[in-house]
Amino acid sequence: MADNLVPNAILSLLLLRSIVCASALCGDRILHRVKSMQDITHPVALFGSLAAWGERSLNKKNQQHSNLFVSILSSNLWRGLLWSVSLLMLALLFGMMLEGVVASLALGARDAVGGVAGLGCLLLIHSFLCAWMIAHAQLDGYVAKIERELKAGKLSAARKTLSHIVGRETSALSSQAIARAAMESLAENSSDGTIAPLIYYLLFGLPGLFLYKAVNTLDSQFGYRGARYGEFGSVSARIDDCANLLPARITAYGICLVALFKRGLSGLSALQAMWRFAPSIMAWARGGFRSSPNAPHPEAALAGALGVKLAGKRLYKMHGEIWRVGDWIGFGTENCNSSHINCARLLVNYTMLFFVIILIFMLTSIVWRFDLWSYPFLSYFYYS
Repeated sequence: MADNLVPNAILSLLLLRSIVCASALCGDRILHRVKSMQDITHPVALFGSLAAWGERSLNKKNQQHSNLFVSILSSNLWRGLLWSVSLLMLALLFGMMLEGVVASLALGARDAVGGVAGLGCLLLIHSFLCAWMIAHAQLDGYVAKIERELKAGKLSAARKTLSHIVGRETSALSSQAIARAAMESLAENSSDGTIAPLIYYLLFGLPGLFLYKAVNTLDSQFGYRGARYGEFGSVSARIDDCANLLPARITAYGICLVALFKRGLSGLSALQAMWRFAPSIMAWARGGFRSSPNAPHPEAALAGALGVKLAGKRLYKMHGEIWRVGDWIGFGTENCNSSHINCARLLVNYTMLFFVIILIFMLTSIVWRFDLWSYPFLSYFYYS
């Protein structure tokens, strides 16, 4: 046992985090229905407000200097880099502090009541924090509302609801464009808002969870293209691109796998669309990092599975700037409707369920194979 002390401790820690991830996916649904939770200011919103305040203060017009070194240090690119790194370090320290506080509470419960109480306290608090940080239930709720409004012919209401989950201009979108935008947001944000945070929690605990949420929030705040954010937000955008390389592909392949077993959907078409329309990392690099290397993967997988086209030309209006981006993703029809949204929701929800099953299978296999309840970290809650 002494020879396997470190690997068994790591495996037992992953076991705990697997339980937490599975619980968080279920807890997210519960928290979404608790009205009192919706009235509490979310930590991500507070972080976003701090990031926006710094951007307004630091993102100024570049000043030209005769000295090249001084000119670089006073540029928006450099100020954006410093501000982003400072905020990410703050999020990392907050996550580390919170990890320590929760561990202390769990050990206190162990000493006061017993090992089961300590372990239960640890799992409960971690599950709550993870459920609070992911946003699949909220996203699915918005998309379901858009589906109902389109089905009822309430185009204006659907446009307004869509504006809560996309950054593009929605005031003149047709019903088909609204349906496409809703499905694109569902596919992309299932990776960014759910799978990615859980992956980083599984690997790095609460520090990884909060650090990833900070990365994603900074990209949402000022990681856009355009005159205002072109330099200041470029570092945030690149960090977010790198952080989502693995989660986006895991989500996309999960959609393809689930589509193989769902009647009326095509897992093979999903794979073909992903290989055809989603850029590889090398293609992204050769293109000068101008496009996202991640969003097209789950979008293409969803489009291929449903037999539709997503994306296309999109109009973005932000802070007085207007620009158009995007090419078509997928082989099928571009005339999407509420029934396509319903199929997309089912596919994505089944994909989330698939991840829960995989996590449960993984933790069960680890327990059975290594008998981890007798090993370090878990047994620490039973012995002083």
